[in-house]
Amino acid sequence: MDFRMEDVFAYCGGKPSDAGVTEEKWNSVMSSFTADSVAFLADGAWRNAREQTGNPQSLDDALGRVAAAVLNDAKLAAMFWFAYSYHVFPKGVIKDRIKGLPIPTTLGDDKGVFYLLVALCFVPHIWENHRAHGIPEDITLNTLKKFNEHPLWYKATYGDDGLTSGHLCWLAHYMHSPLVRLDRLEFWPQPSCLPYNAWRRKSDGAMVVFPNDGLEFTEGGTQFNEFDPQDCRTWKAVYAEDESTVRGTPFSPAGVAVNRIVELKKDEWENTYRKGDNVAAMHIPFGGGLTPERAFKSFSAVQPFFSKHYPELPFRMIQCVSWIMGKQLEHILPPEANLLNMQHNLYMMPHASNLYGGLSFLFPKLDETNPDFDSAPQDNSLRRGIIKFLKDGGRWRIGAMFFDTNDIQDYGKQPYLTRWHNAGF
Repeated sequence: MDFRMEDVFAYCGGKPSDAGVTEEKWNSVMSSFTADSVAFLADGAWRNAREQTGNPQSLDDALGRVAAAVLNDAKLAAMFWFAYSYHVFPKGVIKDRIKGLPIPTTLGDDKGVFYLLVALCFVPHIWENHRAHGIPEDITLNTLKKFNEHPLWYKATYGDDGLTSGHLCWLAHYMHSPLVRLDRLEFWPQPSCLPYNAWRRKSDGAMVVFPNDGLEFTEGGTQFNEFDPQDCRTWKAVYAEDESTVRGTPFSPAGVAVNRIVELKKDEWENTYRKGDNVAAMHIPFGGGLTPERAFKSFSAVQPFFSKHYPELPFRMIQCVSWIMGKQLEHILPPEANLLNMQHNLYMMPHASNLYGGLSFLFPKLDETNPDFDSAPQDNSLRRGIIKFLKDGGRWRIGAMFFDTNDIQDYGKQPYLTRWHNAGF
């Protein structure tokens, strides 16, 4: 079937240019589109997916109406097939995220459900991927909770049921990548681009992480932020190796860079991370309940799970880059907060950030380029604390962390801070 891209987008209330969809991209996907391409919607498999993802049964009427509309409207079917096929049958890795596909206004009050229906049609492919790797059913069902979190975010943001097309790219990773939820946290083995070097002392497990040579830092040890007019680049990191020695300006595991040279003897230390090494990238799903016990349970499961189901992806370090790793949380949250407990058991590091990076996860309608803090929702203690911190002149930064999976027996004992101080660094 041949549908002009401009006609389909106009029918659905948008423009290809707004979504970054070119003629070439459209044609590469739509060459497979036939009159029967979306016939699978008629079997109602999306109901099983809705149930498996934990979305409420009350959505079934709207999902059913949207499925019927797609089956009976060729232009809606074309847009549905483009959104579905682009993510389910990618030409290589999905690197080009499509954020702005139009929400079809012809669907009236059901329009937001259109892309939720697309996402639910990913679920059978996730089951197929997991079964191919022998992943237990309970882990698959736990992983599928992600397909409930984004609709909850949508409803909290817009007041209606649905999903944005921008969420599809992330949800598609669960079909094609080793991205799974182990208890409370998600992990995805992949090469890391962090420009750092980690070393572990053989005798006592003390760890030192160095930034690459030339990275710029402020006087307070945060990474220089070119987007922050108040930031001032004060010093540059030093890092060098020869046959016997490592020499550099380290990160303290408390999360700041230290403008002081530390020298290590290679015969006493082992290198545990360089840029490009595989790590288990950690993601923290929405919601509470990240108790120390559940964090420990998640961390404990990482190596046993991936060594069994993805032995071709070996790694040693767990890594996360997020606002949740920002040092400013110490000024926002109470000392007993679960997030701070987790931070204190990790090797924390500063990271490059834009001025308000990550705030959109907490305040979806906030304009990060010109935020209006007075109009931001303050319906829970975390949001209230963040807004107060920012209005009082606090600086918002994302952070990074490492956790060596060999240290799992010491999680809960603040291993990196303790060893750092004991080593006299």
